[in-house]
Formats: sequence, structure tokens, C-alpha cells
Amino acid sequence: MRTMSRSWPALFAWGAGLLHVALGAEIGVASAVAMVALLLQGAGEFAWGIVSLRSERAVARRTALAGAITGVVLAAASVPFGGSPFAVAATIALVVPAAMLASRGDARPSTRGRPWSRAVGVVTGGVIVAGLLGPALSTTAVPHHEHGHVVSLDPHAGH
Repeated sequence: MRTMSRSWPALFAWGAGLLHVALGAEIGVASAVAMVALLLQGAGEFAWGIVSLRSERAVARRTALAGAITGVVLAAASVPFGGSPFAVAATIALVVPAAMLASRGDARPSTRGRPWSRAVGVVTGGVIVAGLLGPALSTTAVPHHEHGHVVSLDPHAGH
């Protein structure tokens, strides 16, 4: 894998992890089992991303592939319980390339490449993840009026 895109599987996994956690929070107790599964999936993606970024290569490639399949299934399973379809699509858009890049990655970190190429790769990957993550996370927010109360900054509201 090129030095510039070596960090992308980890960054994509973190983005997918955030979306899995958000989907789990969004569905809440509508399905406690699905909520816990989504939260655990997100935690696993965070951990895998940390280990992979730290070792400068995608680790546990078969586990990453199994995690990607599980992540797609869990994300899609959240929709009937109120999960955002847009967040599910963004999750899939992050998980699938992460698994593909991880599966074809180098066994060892490369010492080749220019010193700046890794930094450019991290920034580029971060921009890609942020471009998907921001709008997708906004669709998982539960409006305040759906909680049964209205939040207002006006101290005289409700009088």
C-alpha cells in the first residue's frame, strides 16, 4: 500500500466506529440487543484503528474483513428501529473501502516514500472521513421536541 494512503483503513474504521456508536445511541432501547451490538462494533472499530495506525499497517486482516461484514449488517439492521438510512449508507461507504484497503495492505510498514507523504495521506484521509461523517452524524441526532420537552435559552419561556 502506498505510504500516503497507509493510514486510511484506520481513519475509515474510526469514522465507521463513530457512526456505529451514533446509530446505537439513535435507536436506543427500541432494540437493546441491536444497540449494544452497534456500540460494541464501534468500540471494536476504534480499537482496530488504533492498533493499525500505531503499527503503521492494517493488522488482523481477516478480522477486519469479518468486522466489515458485521458492521454492514448491524448498520443495515438499525434502520427498522429508527436508524438513519443516510448514516447507514455513510457507514457502508467507510467500512467497505477500509476492509478492501486492509486486505491488500503490506505485511510490513514501508520505509520508502517521502517524509511528507504520510502527513498528506493522513490529512487527505481525514478530509474524506469528515466529508462523510459530518452530514451522516447530523442525521442521527434526535430533535429535542421528540424527548417530550422543549429546550429554550429564553429565561422567560413557558411563563
